Formats: sequence, structure tokens, C-alpha cells
Amino acid sequence: MKKLVLTLLLVAACDASALAQKGMQGIGLAVGYSYFGDLKEDSHTLEASNAVAPGIKYYYFLSDHFRVEPSAYYFSNGDASDSFGITGGLINLSAQYMLTTTNVKPYLFGRISYAHIAGKYNSGDRAGYGLGAGVECRVAYNWSLQADVAASKFSHKPDHGKSIGWMVFPSLAVIYNF
Repeated sequence: MKKLVLTLLLVAACDASALAQKGMQGIGLAVGYSYFGDLKEDSHTLEASNAVAPGIKYYYFLSDHFRVEPSAYYFSNGDASDSFGITGGLINLSAQYMLTTTNVKPYLFGRISYAHIAGKYNSGDRAGYGLGAGVECRVAYNWSLQADVAASKFSHKPDHGKSIGWMVFPSLAVIYNF
């Protein structure tokens, strides 16, 4: 019963105010979870690491349905020399398409990314691209919650033989709209 009441309150809050679009901006704090791996094509082995990643997001609506969103994250899950340790940074630039212009907005996006990674197996600078989906919910006049997930492919590491770098990155954010 408690879950039902909380769900209904969230739905009511999401429908509480109209959302301006073109020219609207937002900035917020985010937390993501990076799952980064390399599939070595020569031996078909997988080397993977994961980490919690706090970050920051900004967006600007170019029209009612299109916005751009740069974001930056820092991730670390321990000592980078440890076999499961990884630290680094991730910078994204997303182009997002809002499927609706209501207070609950599902969206699709494409992104380009740059990652700097330090770890026992996954180290170096990588460029990448990805696709994702998410939803943003207006919870108060200037505040919204955002949840999304992206799957990205990164350039291979020249010093590590042929490999495919990839990342799955779900994130949650609290956004202040202005």
C-alpha cells in the first residue's frame, strides 16, 4: 500500500506544472554506474571493471523536442593497480530528442564521448560514441528528476592488441531548470 501511495504522489508531482521548452536550460548533479570492458578479439577474453560515478549535467533546449546535453563524470572503485580497480573521467556530449513535451518526457539520444581511464587492464584515453534512452519528470516548478542509460563503443587500445572498448552507463540526476 505504501508503494502505491508513493507512486501516486510521484505521478501527481510530475503532472503539477507546465514545462517550458525552447531556450530552457537545466543544470544538475548526477550519479552513474559505469560498466566498462574490453573484448580481446585475438583470445576472445573479456576484461571488465565497474565503478560508481558522480557527475554534473547541463542542457539547453534548441526547440521543443531537441536539446543538447554535455555531462562530465569521475569514477573510481579503488586502487587502479588492483586487478579490479579503475579510476578516470568521462565527458559526453549528447543530442537528445524528446518524444513528448509533457511533464514526463521519455527521450532518445546519441552521444560522443571521451574517457580517460586508469586501471590494471583498462587504461588510456578513448574516444567513443553511443546510443541511449531516458525519461525526465518535472517534480516542482524548477526541479526535475532524470534517469537514463547509454551503451557506448570506444576506440581500441593500440598498446593492448585488437580490442573493443565498450561501456554501459545508467545514471540518475536531479536537475534545476531555468
